[in-house]
Amino acid sequence: MSSPVADAVTAVALFSGTNVDDILLISLFSAYARSQSAPLKSWHIWAGQYLGFGALIAASALIGRGLALAPERWLWLLALIPLGIGIVTLGKALVARSRDEESHPPPPRNAWGVALITIIDGADDLAAYTPFFATAGASRIWVTCAMFVVCVAAWCVAGGRLTSHPRVTRAIDRHDWWILPVAFIFIGIYVLLTTLNIV
Repeated sequence: MSSPVADAVTAVALFSGTNVDDILLISLFSAYARSQSAPLKSWHIWAGQYLGFGALIAASALIGRGLALAPERWLWLLALIPLGIGIVTLGKALVARSRDEESHPPPPRNAWGVALITIIDGADDLAAYTPFFATAGASRIWVTCAMFVVCVAAWCVAGGRLTSHPRVTRAIDRHDWWILPVAFIFIGIYVLLTTLNIV
């Protein structure tokens, strides 16, 4: 049986594992916002992150609760979504490591621009969050949403501070190719074990 503490830890792990690339984007936005000629402000980054991430969570919850109406014996199939994406993405990343090319969207000018890039960058998060919301109970969903609100704030603070530590930024940029796919694989395994009542 889950507890609020366990649910909170799971929520933090879920958020952290699926948003490694987002913290790098926030750091890039923050560096751009520090430019005197840039129209982007720090509050734009915060507001855009909450708007974009809120849209992703709302979509995941709506889709997930719709899927929750499916017969319980078939819910384990949802685990195949993040599991498959994680395996395929990791495989492609391993093959493409020899020509590792990184591209980032152009700097946004306001909160709506940040929100749009957050949604585009986090669209793959739907694959992880949808099965979670489909299989989680009401109390776990509330705890998860509350922790996500806290995590977004922590990400904004951390992303802003990363700009003063180039080594950390370079390390995230260098290793995020495998962190996100591995997180998806673990999320898939977790959903599979949960739906089969193994944990």
